[in-house]
Amino acid sequence: MAFVARLHRRMLLDARRGFSNAAAASVQRDALALGLYRETPLVESAALSDAAGFPVLLKLDCLQPSGSFKDRGMANLCLSMQRCGTTKLVSSSGGNAGLACATVGKRLGMAVDVIVPETTKAMVVTKLQVKLNVVMQALLGRRR
Repeated sequence: MAFVARLHRRMLLDARRGFSNAAAASVQRDALALGLYRETPLVESAALSDAAGFPVLLKLDCLQPSGSFKDRGMANLCLSMQRCGTTKLVSSSGGNAGLACATVGKRLGMAVDVIVPETTKAMVVTKLQVKLNVVMQALLGRRR
């Protein structure tokens, strides 16, 4: 976590200096080209539009590789970290962030550990263990 904080702080400092706009755009472009996330469509919901009285658009981020809206941000973060020399990712989330980290990390060929609460939904645990083959640990230290 300390590395992420240092990386984030450095990115903020670079942004203030005006250096990171091109670098950030490059990472985002590369993450998309590598298939770490995808552009997802906006579709109008007829039922919601009728109920609201104005057009309601739905962003279909369920079409992301992990099924979560977190893929775009996680792709940019993990690719930036890999370019800084990081080879292993550790996530402390039993939700969308953990799934996105595992999905992106595996696509980048990085080792991934996901530390989850014991209350994590069975569907998420199954996705992490079976589909993504990541090391899982409960927050109390017991391996799953």
